[in-house]
Amino acid sequence: MARTAMALVTVLTLFSPAFAFAADTQPKGLSDAQFERALRNTSTATPYVLVTVVDGNTGARQAACVRALEVLGAIQTERGIGWEEAMAFALAQSDRTFKFSNKDALKRMVREYSDQTLEEARVFLAKMTNEEVEAATHDQKSSLYEFIHREPQPFFRGRFQAVAHVLEERGLLTWAGCKPGIVSVEK
Repeated sequence: MARTAMALVTVLTLFSPAFAFAADTQPKGLSDAQFERALRNTSTATPYVLVTVVDGNTGARQAACVRALEVLGAIQTERGIGWEEAMAFALAQSDRTFKFSNKDALKRMVREYSDQTLEEARVFLAKMTNEEVEAATHDQKSSLYEFIHREPQPFFRGRFQAVAHVLEERGLLTWAGCKPGIVSVEK
């Protein structure tokens, strides 16, 4: 009897709305080593990371692909701590979920692409293998660059971030190059 009750509780927990919501917003893809490498990079070639941002004021949650340095800056702003402490805090969040209530910290974590643009990126990239994506990053006349630059954006952020979101779900660390408009990926 106790065993049956335990099994029922387990099944109900797995199918509860709270569990389903968390699974939908949890970033995946990048290894812990890739995530740490992105956070520790301070070059002008900006790596992006996929994280879940929780608005502490509203409770809203959203998966967002943002520059790694913005994650650390937002943590510093939110918690009033230094760079190394922000790095340690970020690396300690194994689920890569970050909660911010400070309006300036939240501004740094804004996702610059819509759900529609993210879906367009998913459909576009579904036709390409990781190897094809990597090859396309070396040809600025490729369909990948054409897709990213389809709509003018300052520093090509909106569409680029949507592409980076999808590629990072696939385990490819994505970088904005030192020159505007350049994309790099790494397994």
